[in-house]
Amino acid sequence: MDFREILNAIFYLNKMGCQWRCLPKDFPSDPPVSYYYHRWLDNGVLETINTAIHRNLRKEMGRNETPSAAIIDSQSVKGTQERVDETGFDGSKRVKGRKRPILVDTMG
Repeated sequence: MDFREILNAIFYLNKMGCQWRCLPKDFPSDPPVSYYYHRWLDNGVLETINTAIHRNLRKEMGRNETPSAAIIDSQSVKGTQERVDETGFDGSKRVKGRKRPILVDTMG
């Protein structure tokens, strides 16, 4: 089995947001894709691939491989009744729930 096919299937799942069993027939079946996805996630392989892609993209755009500036933002998300102990109130947006912080470089 070619690992590029597995990786392309993982990229497809990430982009389309479909279920494992709904992979098109030109990709490998879902059990090996799921196996390698979870194995690579646990071993940090997917993080290494993401870092390499990000650095190459920055390099192609004529920037340093590692960002020197970042943007911090947060999103207020409504909570459910089951998670009352982890909720708060965002007064500026008038939302009862929780805040999800995010940090991105200047390229997004």
